[in-house]
Amino acid sequence: MSMNRGQAWDLLTKYNKEPFHLRHAITVEHVMGWYARELGYGDRAEFWSTVGLLHDLDFEMWPEEHCEKSQELMRDAGVEEYIWSTSGDSRVRESHKKLNGKRFRWDDPPVVDEKTGRRCHPGEDYECRCVALAVFDFDTIDLPIAA
Repeated sequence: MSMNRGQAWDLLTKYNKEPFHLRHAITVEHVMGWYARELGYGDRAEFWSTVGLLHDLDFEMWPEEHCEKSQELMRDAGVEEYIWSTSGDSRVRESHKKLNGKRFRWDDPPVVDEKTGRRCHPGEDYECRCVALAVFDFDTIDLPIAA
């Protein structure tokens, strides 16, 4: 189930209170949606807007752990799985294309390099622009969101 804008806002404001950070999140939300439409991904504009809104979910409270803490926050809330999502353009590496749309667990990252067996989550590989789409179980999730 996808997160709607209201649910994303509730999650963002659980960890972010400073007006500057909230304005920044809204700005990036709008820019990402605009670029999605401008670059021919209008059918995914809402998704990219949500990515923009939540991109600094952990930054205000944990700036030294930025991008790592957000994964922990999601796991602590009961989000154990995600769907790998690429940016969908010509720059996506082949190994990541193979992972696109597949479901993985946070405690078991997929193999991204078959030669070395190296594993990682979306966004952790060098210059990776992929994202993890959280898989929410609204019966067990512990977030301030409504189904």
